[in-house]
Amino acid sequence: MKRKKRLPKFLAPFFWSWHWQKLDLEKNKKLIISQILNFGNFKAINWLINHYPLKEIKKVVAQPQRGSWEKKRLNYWQTILGLKIDPIKFRLAIREIDPCRWQKSTAKFWIRRVKSSSTS
Repeated sequence: MKRKKRLPKFLAPFFWSWHWQKLDLEKNKKLIISQILNFGNFKAINWLINHYPLKEIKKVVAQPQRGSWEKKRLNYWQTILGLKIDPIKFRLAIREIDPCRWQKSTAKFWIRRVKSSSTS
């Protein structure tokens, strides 16, 4: 008998932008892990921990996808899992709704980075 590779219905609210019934536990694991860590409740996170090895969860957090994380949550999970994400990857992973704000803060980030590297 084949193991069911679909998400349980109680996780549907965390996948509002996707057809959650079509998500595959293996093929879409990066999306599933990041969405649940970003927006999941206690029950969802428990499910996640029981369905994916900690090594796989850490890998998704350590290599965050561009524009797919809430800043506070990525910082939280980075701390909880004992990881250190490269500052550039961290910045690019943050979901920013206001593009003007993102452009200004990104410009400031790069200016600081260039200044700090030129003084080294």
